[in-house]
Amino acid sequence: LLLLVFVDKGLRDDCSACSMDAVPFGLMGVIGNKGVVAASLRVRGSTLCVVNCHLTAHRTPTALAARNSEYAQAVQRLAFDGKTAAAPTLAAHNFIVWLGDMNYRLMLTNAEVRKLSAERAWKALYGVDELRAARAAGAAFDGFSEAPLEFAPTDKDDLASADFDTSEKQRVPAWCDR
Repeated sequence: LLLLVFVDKGLRDDCSACSMDAVPFGLMGVIGNKGVVAASLRVRGSTLCVVNCHLTAHRTPTALAARNSEYAQAVQRLAFDGKTAAAPTLAAHNFIVWLGDMNYRLMLTNAEVRKLSAERAWKALYGVDELRAARAAGAAFDGFSEAPLEFAPTDKDDLASADFDTSEKQRVPAWCDR
C-alpha cells in the first residue's frame, strides 16, 4: 500500500505534527498484501488523518466478516507517536478521510448488476451494497458519511478490450474502490 498526502503550498507552513502508521493483515497479521496505511497531521488548529486501505476481496461466505473485522482491527491498532503526531489514535482526530480498495460487494448476480448499471439505477444498486449495510448495522465505518454514488460500479474487463470479465472468476461489478 502507498499513501501520498499532498498539501497546497499555501498551507505548507500551517501543517505540522506529521506521523504515519500501518496495520498489515495477512499471514500471522504481518505478511500479506492487505492492510491499512495512515498519515496523521495537524493543519492549523485541526487534526487530520488520511487512511488508505486494502481489505479482503471476493464474495465468499467469510469475506464480508473479514472486511468488517479488518476495519475494526485498523481502528483499534492505528497509533501515532504521541509526542510528535497530531493525535495519538485514529479516533482522536478531528477529521478522518478513509479511502482505498475496500472490496465491499453488491449482493446481486452479475446479470442483475449489469442490467441495473445499464439502466443507471444507482439507488437500487446502493440498496444492495455491503458497505452501506455494514454502516447501517454499525459493523464498519459507523459515523462516516459518503458522497452519493452516482456512477456505475467498476468492473474488470478482459485484457486489452472493453469486454466484461469472461474469465472463470466472472467478477460482479461493485463499488470496491471508494
